[in-house]
Amino acid sequence: MTRHHTKKYNLDFTAACIIGEFKNESAATSIDRLLKKVASIKAKEIIKYSTTEPIDQTAEVNSGLENTDSAQLSDPDSENHADKLFDSAERFVQQQRYEEAMNAYGKAINLGCANMAKALNMRGTFTNLMGDSRSALADFQKALDLKPDYVQIYVKRATIYTEQGDIDEAWKEFDKAIKIDSKNPDIYYHRGQIHFLHNDFDMAVEDYQRRIELDPDFIFAHIQLAISQYKSGAVEDGLKTFQRGLKKFSRSAEMHNYYGELLADQRRIDEAIEQFDKAHELQTGNFALPLVNKAMLCFHVKGDSNLAEEYCRQALELDPESDIANTIMCEILLAKGNLEEALQCLEKYQEVARTEAELQGLLEYAEAARSNIAFKSRYSQFADRLAPTAR
Repeated sequence: MTRHHTKKYNLDFTAACIIGEFKNESAATSIDRLLKKVASIKAKEIIKYSTTEPIDQTAEVNSGLENTDSAQLSDPDSENHADKLFDSAERFVQQQRYEEAMNAYGKAINLGCANMAKALNMRGTFTNLMGDSRSALADFQKALDLKPDYVQIYVKRATIYTEQGDIDEAWKEFDKAIKIDSKNPDIYYHRGQIHFLHNDFDMAVEDYQRRIELDPDFIFAHIQLAISQYKSGAVEDGLKTFQRGLKKFSRSAEMHNYYGELLADQRRIDEAIEQFDKAHELQTGNFALPLVNKAMLCFHVKGDSNLAEEYCRQALELDPESDIANTIMCEILLAKGNLEEALQCLEKYQEVARTEAELQGLLEYAEAARSNIAFKSRYSQFADRLAPTAR
Protein backbone atom coordinates (compact mmCIF):
# COMPACT_ATOMS: atom_id res chain seq x y z
CA MET A 1 0.00 0.00 0.00
CA THR A 2 1.51 3.35 -1.01
CA ARG A 3 1.74 6.23 1.43
CA HIS A 4 -0.82 8.14 -0.68
CA HIS A 5 -3.32 5.30 -0.43
CA THR A 6 -2.60 4.88 3.27
CA LYS A 7 -3.44 8.54 3.86
CA LYS A 8 -6.64 8.21 1.81
CA TYR A 9 -7.86 5.14 3.69
CA ASN A 10 -6.91 6.78 6.97
CA LEU A 11 -9.05 9.82 6.09
CA ASP A 12 -11.91 7.59 4.90
CA PHE A 13 -11.95 5.64 8.15
CA THR A 14 -11.72 8.88 10.15
CA ALA A 15 -14.66 10.31 8.22
CA ALA A 16 -16.69 7.16 8.79
CA CYS A 17 -16.05 7.39 12.52
CA ILE A 18 -16.75 11.09 12.91
CA ILE A 19 -19.77 11.37 10.61
CA GLY A 20 -21.20 8.31 12.31
CA GLU A 21 -20.49 9.95 15.68
CA PHE A 22 -18.04 7.15 16.54
CA LYS A 23 -20.81 4.55 16.57
CA ASN A 24 -19.30 2.55 13.68
CA GLU A 25 -17.25 0.01 15.63
CA SER A 26 -15.77 -1.57 12.50
CA ALA A 27 -14.47 1.76 11.23
CA ALA A 28 -13.13 2.68 14.65
CA THR A 29 -11.25 -0.62 14.88
CA SER A 30 -9.92 -0.21 11.34
CA ILE A 31 -8.60 3.30 11.92
CA ASP A 32 -6.87 2.27 15.13
CA ARG A 33 -5.23 -0.65 13.33
CA LEU A 34 -4.23 1.54 10.40
CA LEU A 35 -2.79 4.26 12.61
CA LYS A 36 -0.62 1.70 14.40
CA LYS A 37 0.53 0.25 11.06
CA VAL A 38 1.41 3.63 9.56
CA ALA A 39 3.16 4.74 12.74
CA SER A 40 5.13 1.49 12.95
CA ILE A 41 6.33 1.80 9.35
CA LYS A 42 7.33 5.44 9.81
CA ALA A 43 9.03 4.76 13.13
CA LYS A 44 11.20 2.04 11.58
CA GLU A 45 12.10 4.36 8.70
CA ILE A 46 13.00 7.27 10.96
CA ILE A 47 15.04 5.18 13.40
CA LYS A 48 16.82 3.49 10.48
CA TYR A 49 17.77 6.71 8.74
CA SER A 50 18.12 9.03 11.73
CA THR A 51 21.52 10.62 12.29
CA THR A 52 23.03 8.58 15.10
CA GLU A 53 26.66 9.14 14.19
CA PRO A 54 28.78 10.74 16.92
CA ILE A 55 29.30 14.48 16.78
CA ASP A 56 32.08 15.36 14.32
CA GLN A 57 35.18 14.57 16.30
CA THR A 58 37.41 16.55 13.93
CA ALA A 59 35.77 19.86 14.84
CA GLU A 60 38.00 22.29 16.66
CA VAL A 61 37.34 22.86 20.35
CA ASN A 62 37.26 26.62 20.43
CA SER A 63 34.64 27.69 22.97
CA GLY A 64 35.87 28.11 26.53
CA LEU A 65 39.55 27.97 25.64
CA GLU A 66 40.26 31.68 25.50
CA ASN A 67 42.90 31.70 28.23
CA THR A 68 46.33 30.07 28.45
CA ASP A 69 45.18 26.75 26.98
CA SER A 70 43.88 28.27 23.74
CA ALA A 71 47.24 28.71 22.02
CA GLN A 72 48.41 25.24 23.01
CA LEU A 73 45.18 23.59 21.90
CA SER A 74 45.26 25.30 18.53
CA ASP A 75 48.69 23.80 17.89
CA PRO A 76 48.37 20.04 17.23
CA ASP A 77 52.15 19.65 17.52
CA SER A 78 52.39 21.10 21.02
CA GLU A 79 53.69 18.87 23.80
CA ASN A 80 51.02 16.91 25.67
CA HIS A 81 48.38 18.19 23.24
CA ALA A 82 46.23 15.06 23.62
CA ASP A 83 46.30 15.29 27.41
CA LYS A 84 45.40 18.97 27.31
CA LEU A 85 42.42 18.12 25.11
CA PHE A 86 41.39 15.48 27.65
CA ASP A 87 41.63 18.02 30.48
CA SER A 88 39.54 20.46 28.46
CA ALA A 89 36.91 17.77 27.87
CA GLU A 90 36.71 17.17 31.62
CA ARG A 91 36.14 20.89 32.20
CA PHE A 92 33.49 21.01 29.49
CA VAL A 93 31.61 18.20 31.26
CA GLN A 94 31.70 20.15 34.53
CA GLN A 95 30.34 23.17 32.67
CA GLN A 96 27.64 21.02 31.01
CA ARG A 97 29.00 21.93 27.56
CA TYR A 98 28.51 18.39 26.33
CA GLU A 99 28.97 18.74 22.59
CA GLU A 100 32.31 20.45 23.12
CA ALA A 101 33.23 17.77 25.64
CA MET A 102 32.53 14.98 23.18
CA ASN A 103 34.55 16.73 20.47
CA ALA A 104 37.48 17.12 22.85
CA TYR A 105 37.34 13.51 24.06
CA GLY A 106 37.28 12.34 20.44
CA LYS A 107 40.34 14.38 19.49
CA ALA A 108 42.15 13.27 22.65
CA ILE A 109 41.46 9.64 21.71
CA ASN A 110 42.65 10.16 18.14
CA LEU A 111 45.89 11.74 19.37
CA GLY A 112 46.50 9.04 22.02
CA CYS A 113 45.94 10.72 25.37
CA ALA A 114 47.37 9.15 28.51
CA ASN A 115 43.95 8.60 30.10
CA MET A 116 42.62 6.65 27.12
CA ALA A 117 40.25 4.34 29.05
CA LYS A 118 38.45 7.27 30.67
CA ALA A 119 38.23 9.13 27.35
CA LEU A 120 36.73 6.07 25.63
CA ASN A 121 34.32 5.62 28.53
CA MET A 122 33.11 9.21 28.22
CA ARG A 123 32.84 9.19 24.44
CA GLY A 124 30.91 5.94 24.65
CA THR A 125 28.60 7.50 27.22
CA PHE A 126 27.83 10.49 24.99
CA THR A 127 27.43 8.27 21.94
CA ASN A 128 24.92 6.08 23.76
CA LEU A 129 22.97 9.14 24.89
CA MET A 130 22.74 10.11 21.23
CA GLY A 131 21.12 6.74 20.48
CA ASP A 132 24.10 4.94 18.94
CA SER A 133 24.51 2.02 21.34
CA ARG A 134 26.59 0.01 18.86
CA SER A 135 29.38 2.59 18.74
CA ALA A 136 29.09 3.07 22.49
CA LEU A 137 29.62 -0.65 23.12
CA ALA A 138 32.64 -0.57 20.80
CA ASP A 139 34.20 2.26 22.83
CA PHE A 140 33.38 0.50 26.09
CA GLN A 141 35.08 -2.69 24.89
CA LYS A 142 38.21 -0.75 23.92
CA ALA A 143 38.21 0.81 27.38
CA LEU A 144 37.96 -2.62 29.01
CA ASP A 145 40.80 -3.92 26.83
CA LEU A 146 42.93 -1.20 28.41
CA LYS A 147 41.48 -1.47 31.90
CA PRO A 148 39.69 -4.80 32.56
CA ASP A 149 38.69 -3.80 36.11
CA TYR A 150 36.79 -0.65 34.98
CA VAL A 151 33.63 -1.24 37.01
CA GLN A 152 31.73 1.73 35.57
CA ILE A 153 31.96 0.23 32.08
CA TYR A 154 30.29 -3.01 33.17
CA VAL A 155 27.49 -1.01 34.77
CA LYS A 156 26.98 1.07 31.63
CA ARG A 157 26.96 -2.01 29.42
CA ALA A 158 24.36 -3.56 31.70
CA THR A 159 22.19 -0.49 31.18
CA ILE A 160 22.51 -0.74 27.40
CA TYR A 161 21.69 -4.46 27.40
CA THR A 162 18.62 -3.71 29.51
CA GLU A 163 17.45 -1.09 27.00
CA GLN A 164 17.95 -3.68 24.27
CA GLY A 165 15.86 -6.21 26.20
CA ASP A 166 18.79 -8.57 26.88
CA ILE A 167 18.33 -8.89 30.64
CA ASP A 168 20.48 -12.02 30.97
CA GLU A 169 23.50 -10.15 29.59
CA ALA A 170 22.75 -7.24 31.89
CA TRP A 171 22.86 -9.48 34.98
CA LYS A 172 26.16 -10.97 33.79
CA GLU A 173 27.65 -7.48 33.59
CA PHE A 174 26.54 -6.70 37.14
CA ASP A 175 28.02 -10.00 38.36
CA LYS A 176 31.35 -9.12 36.73
CA ALA A 177 31.30 -5.71 38.36
CA ILE A 178 30.55 -7.13 41.82
CA LYS A 179 33.43 -9.64 41.51
CA ILE A 180 35.78 -6.73 40.83
CA ASP A 181 34.47 -4.39 43.55
CA SER A 182 31.52 -5.49 45.67
CA LYS A 183 31.54 -2.17 47.51
CA ASN A 184 31.08 0.04 44.46
CA PRO A 185 27.78 1.84 45.18
CA ASP A 186 26.91 2.50 41.52
CA ILE A 187 26.42 -1.21 40.89
CA TYR A 188 23.53 -1.46 43.33
CA TYR A 189 21.80 1.72 42.24
CA HIS A 190 21.73 0.70 38.57
CA ARG A 191 20.80 -2.89 39.36
CA GLY A 192 18.01 -1.48 41.52
CA GLN A 193 16.86 0.54 38.51
CA ILE A 194 16.46 -2.63 36.47
CA HIS A 195 14.50 -4.32 39.26
CA PHE A 196 12.35 -1.18 39.44
CA LEU A 197 11.67 -1.15 35.69
CA HIS A 198 10.53 -4.76 35.91
CA ASN A 199 8.23 -3.99 38.86
CA ASP A 200 10.32 -6.12 41.21
CA PHE A 201 10.08 -3.48 43.91
CA ASP A 202 11.17 -5.61 46.86
CA MET A 203 14.48 -6.41 45.16
CA ALA A 204 14.80 -2.77 44.12
CA VAL A 205 14.40 -1.73 47.77
CA GLU A 206 17.27 -4.03 48.77
CA ASP A 207 19.61 -2.62 46.14
CA TYR A 208 18.75 1.01 46.90
CA GLN A 209 19.27 0.40 50.61
CA ARG A 210 22.66 -1.15 49.85
CA ARG A 211 23.53 1.88 47.73
CA ILE A 212 22.66 4.21 50.60
CA GLU A 213 24.72 2.14 53.08
CA LEU A 214 27.76 2.55 50.83
CA ASP A 215 27.11 6.20 49.94
CA PRO A 216 24.42 7.99 51.96
CA ASP A 217 24.80 11.28 50.08
CA PHE A 218 23.45 10.17 46.70
CA ILE A 219 20.02 11.79 46.61
CA PHE A 220 18.46 9.68 43.87
CA ALA A 221 19.00 6.48 45.82
CA HIS A 222 16.83 7.95 48.60
CA ILE A 223 14.19 9.02 46.09
CA GLN A 224 14.10 5.64 44.35
CA LEU A 225 14.04 3.80 47.67
CA ALA A 226 11.00 5.80 48.79
CA ILE A 227 9.15 5.25 45.50
CA SER A 228 9.98 1.52 45.52
CA GLN A 229 8.73 1.13 49.08
CA TYR A 230 5.54 2.96 48.14
CA LYS A 231 4.98 0.83 45.04
CA SER A 232 5.68 -2.39 46.91
CA GLY A 233 2.75 -1.61 49.19
CA ALA A 234 4.76 -0.24 52.09
CA VAL A 235 3.10 3.15 51.69
CA GLU A 236 4.00 4.56 55.10
CA ASP A 237 7.62 3.45 54.74
CA GLY A 238 7.83 5.27 51.42
CA LEU A 239 6.39 8.46 52.82
CA LYS A 240 8.69 8.32 55.85
CA THR A 241 11.72 7.80 53.60
CA PHE A 242 10.72 10.92 51.67
CA GLN A 243 10.24 12.90 54.87
CA ARG A 244 13.71 11.88 56.07
CA GLY A 245 15.06 12.77 52.66
CA LEU A 246 13.50 16.22 52.83
CA LYS A 247 15.36 16.85 56.08
CA LYS A 248 18.66 15.63 54.67
CA PHE A 249 18.26 17.29 51.24
CA SER A 250 16.04 20.25 52.10
CA ARG A 251 17.31 22.30 49.13
CA SER A 252 16.75 19.56 46.57
CA ALA A 253 14.20 20.33 43.87
CA GLU A 254 14.12 16.63 42.93
CA MET A 255 13.26 15.49 46.45
CA HIS A 256 10.35 17.93 46.71
CA ASN A 257 9.11 17.08 43.22
CA TYR A 258 9.00 13.30 43.66
CA TYR A 259 7.48 13.59 47.12
CA GLY A 260 4.81 15.72 45.48
CA GLU A 261 4.16 12.94 42.96
CA LEU A 262 3.45 10.47 45.75
CA LEU A 263 1.13 12.97 47.44
CA ALA A 264 -0.68 13.49 44.13
CA ASP A 265 -1.09 9.73 43.79
CA GLN A 266 -2.80 9.78 47.17
CA ARG A 267 -5.08 12.58 45.93
CA ARG A 268 -3.56 15.02 48.41
CA ILE A 269 -3.65 17.61 45.65
CA ASP A 270 -3.03 20.82 47.60
CA GLU A 271 -0.06 19.29 49.43
CA ALA A 272 1.30 17.98 46.14
CA ILE A 273 1.08 21.40 44.48
CA GLU A 274 2.86 22.91 47.47
CA GLN A 275 5.74 20.48 46.92
CA PHE A 276 5.81 21.17 43.16
CA ASP A 277 5.93 24.91 43.86
CA LYS A 278 8.82 24.42 46.26
CA ALA A 279 10.61 22.23 43.71
CA HIS A 280 10.17 24.87 41.01
CA GLU A 281 11.48 27.54 43.38
CA LEU A 282 14.60 25.47 44.06
CA GLN A 283 15.15 24.13 40.53
CA THR A 284 18.36 24.85 38.70
CA GLY A 285 19.19 24.21 35.08
CA ASN A 286 16.42 22.69 32.97
CA PHE A 287 14.52 20.66 35.59
CA ALA A 288 11.00 21.04 34.19
CA LEU A 289 9.17 18.21 35.96
CA PRO A 290 7.55 20.32 38.73
CA LEU A 291 5.82 22.45 36.10
CA VAL A 292 4.81 19.39 34.10
CA ASN A 293 3.33 17.79 37.21
CA LYS A 294 1.35 20.94 37.95
CA ALA A 295 0.13 20.92 34.34
CA MET A 296 -1.07 17.33 34.67
CA LEU A 297 -2.93 18.07 37.89
CA CYS A 298 -4.59 21.12 36.33
CA PHE A 299 -5.55 19.17 33.22
CA HIS A 300 -6.57 15.77 34.59
CA VAL A 301 -7.81 16.65 38.09
CA LYS A 302 -8.93 20.27 38.05
CA GLY A 303 -10.08 20.34 34.41
CA ASP A 304 -8.32 23.66 33.76
CA SER A 305 -6.75 23.14 30.32
CA ASN A 306 -5.75 26.80 29.94
CA LEU A 307 -3.65 26.83 33.12
CA ALA A 308 -2.29 23.39 32.25
CA GLU A 309 -1.16 24.71 28.86
CA GLU A 310 0.51 27.70 30.52
CA TYR A 311 2.49 25.45 32.87
CA CYS A 312 3.46 23.19 29.96
CA ARG A 313 4.75 26.11 27.94
CA GLN A 314 6.86 27.24 30.90
CA ALA A 315 8.21 23.70 31.22
CA LEU A 316 9.15 23.59 27.54
CA GLU A 317 10.95 26.91 27.86
CA LEU A 318 13.12 25.27 30.51
CA ASP A 319 13.56 21.97 28.65
CA PRO A 320 12.37 21.97 25.01
CA GLU A 321 13.31 18.29 24.63
CA SER A 322 11.43 17.02 27.69
CA ASP A 323 9.53 13.94 26.57
CA ILE A 324 6.81 14.19 29.18
CA ALA A 325 6.33 17.96 28.72
CA ASN A 326 5.92 17.47 24.97
CA THR A 327 3.55 14.56 25.48
CA ILE A 328 1.29 16.46 27.89
CA MET A 329 1.36 19.56 25.71
CA CYS A 330 0.22 17.51 22.71
CA GLU A 331 -2.55 15.94 24.77
CA ILE A 332 -3.74 19.37 25.94
CA LEU A 333 -3.64 20.88 22.45
CA LEU A 334 -5.55 17.95 20.96
CA ALA A 335 -8.18 18.23 23.69
CA LYS A 336 -8.58 21.95 23.00
CA GLY A 337 -8.90 21.38 19.27
CA ASN A 338 -5.60 23.07 18.38
CA LEU A 339 -4.81 20.31 15.90
CA GLU A 340 -2.29 22.18 13.78
CA GLU A 341 -0.20 23.28 16.77
CA ALA A 342 -0.47 19.81 18.31
CA LEU A 343 0.86 18.33 15.07
CA GLN A 344 3.77 20.80 15.05
CA CYS A 345 4.56 19.83 18.63
CA LEU A 346 4.49 16.13 17.76
CA GLU A 347 6.67 16.55 14.70
CA LYS A 348 9.21 18.56 16.68
CA TYR A 349 9.29 16.02 19.48
CA GLN A 350 9.75 13.02 17.18
CA GLU A 351 13.17 14.46 16.30
CA VAL A 352 14.41 13.70 19.82
CA ALA A 353 12.62 10.36 20.42
CA ARG A 354 15.22 7.72 21.22
CA THR A 355 13.37 4.42 20.84
CA GLU A 356 11.16 2.94 18.16
CA ALA A 357 8.34 2.30 20.66
CA GLU A 358 8.43 5.90 21.91
CA LEU A 359 8.49 7.19 18.34
CA GLN A 360 5.62 4.95 17.24
CA GLY A 361 3.40 6.31 20.00
CA LEU A 362 4.13 9.86 18.91
CA LEU A 363 3.49 9.04 15.27
CA GLU A 364 0.12 7.49 16.11
CA TYR A 365 -0.89 10.79 17.70
CA ALA A 366 0.46 12.66 14.68
CA GLU A 367 -1.41 10.51 12.15
CA ALA A 368 -4.63 10.97 14.13
CA ALA A 369 -4.10 14.75 14.18
CA ARG A 370 -3.42 14.85 10.43
CA SER A 371 -6.55 12.82 9.72
CA ASN A 372 -8.70 15.14 11.81
CA ILE A 373 -7.17 18.23 10.19
CA ALA A 374 -7.93 16.77 6.77
CA PHE A 375 -11.45 15.85 7.89
CA LYS A 376 -12.16 19.39 9.11
CA SER A 377 -11.00 20.72 5.76
CA ARG A 378 -13.03 18.31 3.63
CA TYR A 379 -16.12 17.85 5.81
CA SER A 380 -16.40 21.19 7.63
CA GLN A 381 -20.15 20.69 8.10
CA PHE A 382 -19.39 17.77 10.45
CA ALA A 383 -16.50 19.38 12.35
CA ASP A 384 -18.61 19.68 15.50
CA ARG A 385 -18.72 15.88 15.70
CA LEU A 386 -14.98 15.53 16.31
CA ALA A 387 -14.26 13.62 19.49
CA PRO A 388 -13.36 15.88 22.44
CA THR A 389 -9.75 14.65 22.51
CA ALA A 390 -9.25 15.55 18.86
CA ARG A 391 -11.22 18.77 18.47
